[in-house]
Amino acid sequence: MNPATPQDAPPPGSIDAATPTTFSSPSHGQPPSHAPASIVDPNRSVPERRAWVTVGTVLVAAVVGGAWFAAWVDGHQVHATQTATYAAGSIDLRNLGDHNVNINGSNRSDILVTRRVTWVGSSDAPPAPREAVIDSTLVVDNPCDSVGLTCSVDYRIEVPLTAAVHWAAGSGDLYAANVTSVVAKGSSSDITLREVGTVDITTMSGDVDLCGSDTSLAVKTQSGRIDACDVTAASVVIATASGDVRFDGGPEVAIIRTASGDVTVTLTAQERYDLMASSSSGEVDVEAVPDRASSRTLHVTTASGDIIVR
Repeated sequence: MNPATPQDAPPPGSIDAATPTTFSSPSHGQPPSHAPASIVDPNRSVPERRAWVTVGTVLVAAVVGGAWFAAWVDGHQVHATQTATYAAGSIDLRNLGDHNVNINGSNRSDILVTRRVTWVGSSDAPPAPREAVIDSTLVVDNPCDSVGLTCSVDYRIEVPLTAAVHWAAGSGDLYAANVTSVVAKGSSSDITLREVGTVDITTMSGDVDLCGSDTSLAVKTQSGRIDACDVTAASVVIATASGDVRFDGGPEVAIIRTASGDVTVTLTAQERYDLMASSSSGEVDVEAVPDRASSRTLHVTTASGDIIVR
């Protein structure tokens, strides 16, 4: 046997000492062992691979199909503006879903309804309005209930200044101004009111922004910010489970409660108040001078949040 020549030997430093190499010697008369078939056999069936391919195919089809459908809807939408006038003094808007409503009081003695309607289909077959006068009240139902997801209506409505407004919706927003009263119930809606005498609002989530209530005010929300300004109502009750409250006014009696949220109250009346403010977890800063003998009362409580009364 010839000794190894310099050409046969590996060059110095070519073997990494930090990465040891293991050599396996087969037993005499036995073939060398091989790696497991599951690693080296490219033809082995892998059920998981087929499942992932199927899932990927379905996802791609869903995305492509959804995009195609959205493009098709956009290309086939029809828009129309419709108007109608009714001999009625008040209005009751029922189950309006996600349709937005804008109501304004004016010197008119009837009710003018303007609808901005969007739908998919023939321009000669718009959703039929569902509106009728019952005992001097215009009742408006959702015209898209039987049409489907490709239908929407935005309302602009003019009513008498003395009108009482009832409104119920799922996620549509409400704006109302210069009317006698508003009773509003929404699931997920923003509500904005201006110069409404009597206010009664109930929402699950959504912000409430109102200014100018001089008769009574009641607001109850599960989640959402409440802003109330220029409130001179005799009775005020504001309650929210989660949300900040900003109140500005001079009511006769006011109760403001939050489970979680900061409360800021600015009293504009010249008279003093029988005042109580407490927070289970938060700071309380009362700048107004309390008067236990006053007929005006203000009670502010929160479980978690800061309170400022000035």
